[in-house]
Amino acid sequence: RLLAPMVKGRSFDTPAALWDFLYDAQRGRGYAAGYYLDALAALDIAAWDAIGCRAGLPVAQLLTQTPRTHLPVYLSGLRQATVEERIDAMRRWVDTGLKGIKIFVDGDLDAAGRELETLQQAAGGDVEQWMIDTLWMCRGDDGRRAKAMFGDLGTRWLECPLQPEDLQGHRALSREPGAPIALGEHFRTHYQTQAWFETPPALDVYQPDIGRTGLSDGLRQIAQARDAGVPSTPHMGSGLHVFQAATLHFATACGDEYLQEYQAGLAERGDLLGTTSWKYADGAFTLPDAPGLGVQIDEEALARYTVT
Repeated sequence: RLLAPMVKGRSFDTPAALWDFLYDAQRGRGYAAGYYLDALAALDIAAWDAIGCRAGLPVAQLLTQTPRTHLPVYLSGLRQATVEERIDAMRRWVDTGLKGIKIFVDGDLDAAGRELETLQQAAGGDVEQWMIDTLWMCRGDDGRRAKAMFGDLGTRWLECPLQPEDLQGHRALSREPGAPIALGEHFRTHYQTQAWFETPPALDVYQPDIGRTGLSDGLRQIAQARDAGVPSTPHMGSGLHVFQAATLHFATACGDEYLQEYQAGLAERGDLLGTTSWKYADGAFTLPDAPGLGVQIDEEALARYTVT
């Protein structure tokens, strides 16, 4: 309702030029984050999808000349009620070929450390990579303590340890021994990320959230990270088929140092609203040859969930 009338009938050389036009239209009014940027990202993703469909090419082939065709993933969370149920769920996922799992910390670092050790013992080496997400809950000395604890437990990274506004705190924490720091889902634009990649970087792994950055500005952000020597792997946040497909296409343009996040529960709910050509199998996704995002939306089904 707000963005579409601003661009309808205008010509843009690239989706990035469209993104810049809409960002510039409101930047002087303070719209540098929040729902305006979410809507901008959605329109940007739609533009890339349309161009891919017109060209008969997957979006991945528009983002990079040599997209990765195989994306091993890690499961984002074991969300069952008890440890026993989480162990059972973990074993079922391991049977599908999954090699990585992220667990979330609810504020009790010691309990999280004990649970991670329990899960690691139950996995018996079948899960090769463990990630920890503290959801910005560390205060005082807890950030340093979490970094050391989970580093000792061999985690691949410690995600979102401090409050998302705390640039200097993250920069100081990154110099402490322990697990690497991963973050990025709270960023919207390359204007926000620039300071975080200045020497020394305030993070070790960059996780752009494509539903927030869009594909165009996401490319700018991983270029910043690359120039700073920071590898990228996209965050997979709360979204259904369009969101997830855009993220997976974008992941093909990132390096293969890290597994890609997978929100399995949300992927299943996406079937309520349409179909996707992205199919999980054997612990990974394979780049489909469908044009655009490879997603078809059932607009009648979507209308049942639309609030006006």
